[in-house]
Amino acid sequence: MIIAKENIEQYIPHRKPFVMVDNIVTVTPDLFESNFKITPDNIFVQDGLLSESALIENMAQTCAAAFGYMQRQADEAPKIGVIAGVSDCHCTSLPSLGALVQTRIDITMQIGTIYVVKGHCSVENEKIFECELKIMIP
Repeated sequence: MIIAKENIEQYIPHRKPFVMVDNIVTVTPDLFESNFKITPDNIFVQDGLLSESALIENMAQTCAAAFGYMQRQADEAPKIGVIAGVSDCHCTSLPSLGALVQTRIDITMQIGTIYVVKGHCSVENEKIFECELKIMIP
């Protein structure tokens, strides 16, 4: 584990109840992986299911934490990025309360300060959601 749940807020600007990532488990220059358990107090749970927008936010926060980790490893302060675009979203099912969402982010391109990433979320090794994000880090 690279970043444990109790330390995640040191790497992302979000605070409870808007934290949508628990642990960062892999960080390489072109791959990030995280996990996130869906709890009853999650503000994006409705009728026992986590929303698609929460899955997008989970992907963005996975990127924020991993980029922040890499910046700290380079003796730089973590920078706050923004979602510059969301596209090609496909959802086959929504995760339910208590599920452990595993997220994988592949960095496909960097153009200046904009990163294009392809992400997907899985529950019990079954892909449930995927999309492409453009993340701008000033």
